[in-house]
Formats: sequence, structure tokens, C-alpha cells
Amino acid sequence: MPRYDVAVIGAGPAGVCAALAAARSGAGTLLVTDRPVPGGNSSSEIRVWTRGATGGGNLFAEEMGVWGELKLRALARDPLGSVLTWDDVLLDALLGQEGLTLLLNTQLTAARTENGRVESVTLRGLRTEREWEQQAGIYVDCTGDGYLARLAGVPFRTGREGRDEFDESLALSVPDQFTQGCSILLQSRRLGHPAPYVAPDYAYPLERVRQLVDRGGRVVRADMQGSDCWWFEYGGRLDVIAEDQRIGLELRAIALGIWNYIKNSGRYDAEDLQLEWLGLYPGRRGSRRLVGRETLTQRDVTGGLGKPGAVAYGGWYMDSHPSGGVLSEKEQCRQLSVSCYGLPLGCLYNPCVENLLFAGRCASMSYAAYTSARVMNTCALMGQAAGTAAAMCAARALKPDELPQTSLRRRLSLDDALLSECVEGAFLRADTIEATSVRRPSPDSGETRWPLVQQTFVVYPACGGTARLMVESTVETQVRLSLCASPLPSRRAPFPENAQTLCLHIPAGRSELALPAEGDGFLQARLEPAQGVALVGGTPLPGVLAGSCAEAEWFHPCLTLSGKALYAPQNVQDGYLRPWNGARVWASEGLGTAGEALYLRWKKPVQLESVLLFFDPELSMELTSSRCETWDPHHHYAARQGMPPQLARSYRLVARGPEGERTLAEVSGNDQRRRLHRFEPVACTELEVRITATYGGDAVVCAVLPNPEYDR
Repeated sequence: MPRYDVAVIGAGPAGVCAALAAARSGAGTLLVTDRPVPGGNSSSEIRVWTRGATGGGNLFAEEMGVWGELKLRALARDPLGSVLTWDDVLLDALLGQEGLTLLLNTQLTAARTENGRVESVTLRGLRTEREWEQQAGIYVDCTGDGYLARLAGVPFRTGREGRDEFDESLALSVPDQFTQGCSILLQSRRLGHPAPYVAPDYAYPLERVRQLVDRGGRVVRADMQGSDCWWFEYGGRLDVIAEDQRIGLELRAIALGIWNYIKNSGRYDAEDLQLEWLGLYPGRRGSRRLVGRETLTQRDVTGGLGKPGAVAYGGWYMDSHPSGGVLSEKEQCRQLSVSCYGLPLGCLYNPCVENLLFAGRCASMSYAAYTSARVMNTCALMGQAAGTAAAMCAARALKPDELPQTSLRRRLSLDDALLSECVEGAFLRADTIEATSVRRPSPDSGETRWPLVQQTFVVYPACGGTARLMVESTVETQVRLSLCASPLPSRRAPFPENAQTLCLHIPAGRSELALPAEGDGFLQARLEPAQGVALVGGTPLPGVLAGSCAEAEWFHPCLTLSGKALYAPQNVQDGYLRPWNGARVWASEGLGTAGEALYLRWKKPVQLESVLLFFDPELSMELTSSRCETWDPHHHYAARQGMPPQLARSYRLVARGPEGERTLAEVSGNDQRRRLHRFEPVACTELEVRITATYGGDAVVCAVLPNPEYDR
């Protein structure tokens, strides 16, 4: 076998993104997995749908980068969200990537280390009866269990730390060796005719299942599917690695016992339900956590994005499952909402092994931090950071400790993996930017209404002028609200103690509420329930959103903003690639028959070699790897019904200059947010970016970056 620049072990979300990022950065890359398909817990073998920062309640925060590209492609191919489509999207990306070799059904069995370096690993084909020694310059452990790192001598943690170890208020008063258990999922379908079911002898009996499901808020429904079964959980009080078979068989007994209860207890409309699929592997939540140069702790997770140097970000709840799983009598699942936070590179390596990085749920973090950072979207971003860092180390003959992190973060930003990093100096800036039209922040009122029967948020960019929210009320009354500003809002995270509170008078009939509009960033109002009062719907505006604080239910309010130009064409070169401290987009006023265009102009000819575009795929709505036709509303999940309306579907790039006019690119059927176009150099005084079709909305562009500088 050839010697690779980078070898990635494990092909879950972290491994897939690490391998693709490394290969796209020019490194000869090997990806090894002991499974027949990539995807880890998101694969068709386990079928957990992917969650992350947006699922945790953070708005405009959906994870992009390599993982976002794959999720968008899956949505475009199959809006119904088949997990088999997801398998093929991953395989297509891996098999089609130049410089990447994929080995399925291949197991890591040993590692040879010398002088603080991994010199080689031993691999074994599970079905080929072949075993060999494989060398690489840099290794990335994405096994989930930190197996390669353990073989190489990296220290690790298991269990739950005590409160004093990292000064964490959410930690246990006394440490223990317990963790979160594993789960097994099932799927069923309705046949339209009777489908009898006889449980195997090893399944939990009906009476035992009845005792389990009648406590702890465990929800059983006839049509529960896939991730609705997250609480079919067991093994957190065992060694989840050493006791894997025991855990797997026990989970199968639990799942089939619950299915038998659905079918034969007489409590559910289940006569025509057939069990169509049961998980092939227990989906692990946790095992080892490696010790890195830095350790992510509760303070980091609850502290937001203030810590500099992040190479990935998270935002899922601090989601602690009972170690006893479905057998727990008192301990219950606990979720604490947090705002988005950053993960530093130091959590992805330990200097004791100089050519090894790691990513995913085995990254360096306390148990309290792990309860949030363990989810797949966050693991995927860690993987992209580790793979990019590995390729840069291989190209420059550096150790992770020596890597210039400013260069790493710039590349991750331009590859769409970061949340807030500004790349202002990383592209060719135009002298002037104009557009065929600009969206006015004054939507037309529509027929939809949002009754204030629950706590409701309204988010909008600060504009320095006025904000007027249209409401209707059947009675004269008052509405109480609290208000705060933030770079990126969350519908669930606690407001700061100094948040402003207001009580606004509402007359009967239709009226406009005057909301504060001064300040920076996004303003968020949380309105308390008010009988007879409803928000009036309007046409969508970028950066403006309303909905439930508790559930993932969205509403486009009729909210008029006046003041600074919010959607000016100059926003596409402000250095920000996605919403941060405001919408930061150009938006058109409609979409004419010829499309809508941006014109970037230079006073003197410039040499143009590439253009990097960023569109808007509705970053407040989750993009999941797969989904079922039904799901438990406790998931707080709103499924997309199709492609984002404002995403550019067809567009072209045209350069004009001393040599005349030249079409640089013409694209139809686009399904991506990030598009990089390279071409033969051209002398240019004007670059036209014309969007000729979207998926149903106005044109929205986040950034246009000519000649992006990648700092390889």
C-alpha cells in the first residue's frame, strides 16, 4: 500500500468530513472504516438523524462546511429524507473525491509508535482475510472511542467528573464511572390490513414494559419512528466497549418488548402496523474522552463565542441522559439550552503524539461539555477542522502545536465551517457594488396569523431607525415582552439578567407595535402569551423571524424596519459569510424575468482568477441527514419540505474589461450554498453575478469573494 499524507480512521460524521477536507486541501488521504457504509450513527445501519446548534434553539446557526454541503445534496436528491439516499450521498462524495482512498469493512488492530509519533497502523480487511501495515504522515482518530489515540498512548477519561475537577456547577458532587448509554431504533409502516406480531422469548414481557413506560415522561405512540426511540437506552453503567454484545442484545430485547407492547397491549391503533426495520448496531453516545492540550468545559459551553481561536462550534443543549437508561427510576434526561460556543484546536490533539489529531465525541472535553458537543453536526465540524489541520501540517511538515491558527481559521472560514470569523482581507475588494434591485424591509401583510398562546420570539436586525410589528387583537389589552441584543440569537437560551422589559398597549383591531431598533446585532423580543392577540404574517425578510420559544415552529411576521440599508449590495463584501451581528446579505426586490444581478466594479483592470460565492439556504431551519414521515414533537424539529426558496438555482458569472465580455461560469440546478469557480485569468473592470432562478423566493446572496486567499 502507498504511504499517505493523511490517514483518517473512522467514517462517522467526523471522519467523513476530516477525510474530504484533507483531500480537498491537497493531501493524499486514506479513510478507513470497519463498517460497510459511512455515516456512523447517521448511517442506514443505525439511522439517527443529525442534530446540532439549530436543533438546540440557536437561530441562523445551521452547520455548513463539508457537512452542510452533503446535507443540502441529500435534501435536493430526496426531500422525503430516505436514509438510504444519505448513504449514497456520502459514498458519492467519498468515491468521487480526487486524492481520497476509501476502505470499507477494514479494522484497525494495532499501532506502532516511536519517539512520540505514530509510525504505522495495522489494518485488517474483515471480509478479505488480508492484514497489512499502513503508513501515513499524519493520522486523525475519528473512531468515536478514541481507539487509535489509546493505542498510541494518549491519556483519556471515562465516566463523569466531580464538581471540583473543572469547577463545574452541573457536574456531580462525587465522580463516578457511569456515562450515557446506547440506543437502538426501529421503523414501522402501516399496511392497511392486519399484521400480527409474536414477540421472541427474549423480548421484555408486556408487564415489565408497562412499568418502564409509565414513568419518567417516556412517550410511546403507535407511529413512533427512528429517533423517536432515543430513550430505548441501556448500558451507561457498563463498559460500553467491553460489554458491547451484552448491551446490543439487551437493547434488542427492550426494543422488541416495546414493539410488542404497541402491537398487543390493546392501548394503541396498531393492528395494521408492521415492524419494518430494527437497528443493526447499538448507537453509542459516549465512551472514552481523550485528554488534549486544552479541555472544553462547562464554562466554555455556557460562555458563548467570546473565547478566541475557535476552529469549530457547537450549540446543542447540554443534554444529559440517565446512565441507567430506560431502567432508570429517578434519574431523568436533563436539557439546558445554551448559545453557540467555540471549540479550540487544542481539544483535537495532545502534543504527546506529534502526528495525531482526533475529532468527534472522543475529543478533549469534560463530561459536562460532552453532553452538548457529542452530537453529530458538532462532531462533523470538529472533523473538518482536524482534517484541514492535518493536511496543512502534512504540507508544511509541522506539528499541530506549530500550525499557524490564523491561517487554519481563514481556510475553515472560506470553506464555510465557522460561524463568526471575518475574512475581510482574504479577497479582492471591488471599488463599487451595485444591484438591479434591493429588498425594502417593509413586507406586505398576508393572511397568516400567529396567536400569542405561548411565549413567542421575534428576531430582527438592529437598524438604527424604527421597527413596527403588526398585530391584531380582539380586545384592548397589553403585551409584556423582554428584549435583548446578541450577535446571534437563540429562541431558547436564557436572556441576560439585564434584559430590557416592556409592557406595550394593544388596542382592539389591527395596529403596529413600536419596538426598539437601536443598537448592534440582532434584537430579540420575547412576548408573553396574551389572550386574543395575534401577530400578522408578512412576506419573508432575511434576518427577520418569529415563532415559538419552546418548539421549532417558524412564522414570518409583518415587521417594517426603517433606518440603515439592511440588504444593500455592499454586504456581499463586508467580510462576513453568514448572519452575524445582522443579516449581512444582499436581497433583491422580487426576481424579474431576466433575473437579478450584482455588479462589482473596479476603476482599473484587475486580474481575476476565481470567484467564491455564498448563498442563503435558510440557516435557521435544520438540515438533517434523513427523517421519518412522523416524529415525536418532543424533538422540537421542523422538517424542511423542499429546497430553500431563496437559494440560487441558476446563475451566471460574466466578466467585462479591456478584452471585452467573457462568461466565466453558467450554472443550472445548483443545490449548494458555497460555490467556488476557478478559470483562466481575465482582465476585469466589472464582474456581473446574475441569478436567473431560485427555488421560489427572491435572490439572496451572502458573499461574493473574487480571488479568495486560502493561505495553504
